[in-house]
Amino acid sequence: MWCRSTGRLRPDPKRAAAVAGEDRGVLCAATAFDKTGVAAAVIARRGVNIVILVHRADLLH
Repeated sequence: MWCRSTGRLRPDPKRAAAVAGEDRGVLCAATAFDKTGVAAAVIARRGVNIVILVHRADLLH
């Protein structure tokens, strides 16, 4: 799936993306923080393919 965003991160998510770890990390933030935008920015900066695994039971809660 290809997608392109022309959106810009707000200041707090922008700082979160800037300090993201080089290898692994966990972003725990409030609703509407733009966690998806932060993840997209980090992925784009690193220029890598990714896999996100989430147990389906976690999605139900």
